[in-house]
Amino acid sequence: MTTPNPQVRRANIEDLPQLVLLWRKEGYSVAEYEKRFKEFQVIDAPERPAAAVGLQVVGSRGCLHSEGVCAE
Repeated sequence: MTTPNPQVRRANIEDLPQLVLLWRKEGYSVAEYEKRFKEFQVIDAPERPAAAVGLQVVGSRGCLHSEGVCAE
């Protein structure tokens, strides 16, 4: 999938349904990640997030976790 001028942003509540689908596809714990969805950065596609990655901030460091890409 090619997205012209992709925009990366912090996930918001409207992204949650698509993130849940993505987490299930990747085999992640939906119950755990629903509580932490604000850790996720999403790359927008025209109608839904095209990809997401979790970023947990610990002190002055960022720890990446739980990446996923929507492929069609």
